[in-house]
Amino acid sequence: MPPFDIAIASLFLMLSPIIMAPCCARSRSLTIHLSFTLTALAALGAVVAGVLTVQHETATSAIVLMGLPDLPFHLRLDPLAGFFLCVIGLLAFFVSIYSMGYVQGVPANRPILRFIVFYCLFVAGMFMVVLADDAFFFLVAWELMAASSYFLVLYEDEKAENKRAAYLYLVIAHVGAIAILLSFGVMAAQADGFATFQGYTFDSMRSTHYPVGWATAAFLLSFFGFAAKAGVIPLHVWLPEAHPVAPSNVSALMSGVMLKTSIYGIVRITFDFLKVFPWWWGGIVLVLGLVSAVLGVLYALMQHDLKRLLAYHSVENIGIILIGLIGLVMDLHLLPSAAPGIPGTDRGALPHPESRHVQGAALHGGRGRAPCHPRAQHGGDGGAHPPHALDIGPVPGRLRLHRGTPSLQRICLGMAHLSGVSVLSSPAPPGT
Repeated sequence: MPPFDIAIASLFLMLSPIIMAPCCARSRSLTIHLSFTLTALAALGAVVAGVLTVQHETATSAIVLMGLPDLPFHLRLDPLAGFFLCVIGLLAFFVSIYSMGYVQGVPANRPILRFIVFYCLFVAGMFMVVLADDAFFFLVAWELMAASSYFLVLYEDEKAENKRAAYLYLVIAHVGAIAILLSFGVMAAQADGFATFQGYTFDSMRSTHYPVGWATAAFLLSFFGFAAKAGVIPLHVWLPEAHPVAPSNVSALMSGVMLKTSIYGIVRITFDFLKVFPWWWGGIVLVLGLVSAVLGVLYALMQHDLKRLLAYHSVENIGIILIGLIGLVMDLHLLPSAAPGIPGTDRGALPHPESRHVQGAALHGGRGRAPCHPRAQHGGDGGAHPPHALDIGPVPGRLRLHRGTPSLQRICLGMAHLSGVSVLSSPAPPGT
């Protein structure tokens, strides 16, 4: 079976719980296990499709007669998209397995069907972002990813902090989306076939030679839009607000892979569409990456809530990626080792997002049910749901593991330990 067909099948399988979950809504346990089993299988299929695409260096395109008249959806799976599809699918697979137990802890009076629907739309939106091969479909997928994650952050909508965090996230996400839309408009105007609406396809943008002025405008607009989504300082303000209030499995996906879709967008537009770039583009990226990396670490050192610490760690992580993957590539013109799937390049310089997203997700997963410090017990719903605040004490990077912690969370904390975080074992506190 071709990798492209596997990817499309995985996309439809990821969306299938939206239809199937309501059919078995009377059984809460069956709904949870069926839905997240299907999402795990869909994520595993995406991993297989991505690995095969990168391994064989194939590029497959298709046109789907959906959307607006004369504006069909274009899809393409090349090694660059395959790499990020593998990254997204790998984490979605583990998070889906983890969610089977995590969602069981949601209070009975809180509807889980809504959570499952938006979870599936969120992961499917990320799949579609990397598979999109025209500006229209890309923005539809981008908005689907943003809107569904907004409702996931707002899941506990009776809390004022959730409403505030979700609103802030939505505003910044849409400001960034407008900038990305304008960037596509600049490139489409210069591309061939603008009069016949063919300029909006990525193939047209890919084959166009852009004047330096228009290329600079497209780059600055796209970088601003993707930086807002990635949490680059000073556009990071939504990250430490949204992560602590979102469910832990959602935080893992947002931190682990949603932010990396912005890196995909920057790499795709800069190296695949624009191709040539002045040295000072790299200077801008290097400076913002350095600021994000340094300040992200400094802010993280001052946090006692583990999820806020991980949010700032994500800012630092994005800064490192910008420094190493994009800034130095632009400045030193190391394009042959920059990104798989781009003509004239080789694969091999994109390991950082794949390795770091697993570490952060492991910490989010371990935090999901780890017993809290007594000062952080205010975060739960009467003790029935895992609190969304965990005080880790005065020493960042040390997480106390109590005896009696569920086995899956022990595995997650073990992965965190392998990532360099000290995990301590102690007797369970009285009453647990």
